Amino acid sequence: RLSRHMPHALAIAVVAIGTLGAIGLVVYTAVDNVRHEADVLKREAPKAAQKIEQSKRFGEAAREFHLVEKTKDFVDELPNRLRG
Repeated sequence: RLSRHMPHALAIAVVAIGTLGAIGLVVYTAVDNVRHEADVLKREAPKAAQKIEQSKRFGEAAREFHLVEKTKDFVDELPNRLRG
């Protein structure tokens, strides 16, 4: 439809640039969401592990397992794991 109003090559360029821009926006949004959620996990996971270590039901086993330390190590390595 664009080629009716402008040269054919220009219409193809406009559609190609628009498509690439839309794909770039989707990829950027997905990567940004993963980064944000990884930050939330890095902040909240050690707090949850500490609560488990303090619980009456699972606390002893969690402390023997060193749950807080292992959780911190895991979330510190998370960015490297996400990068591959």
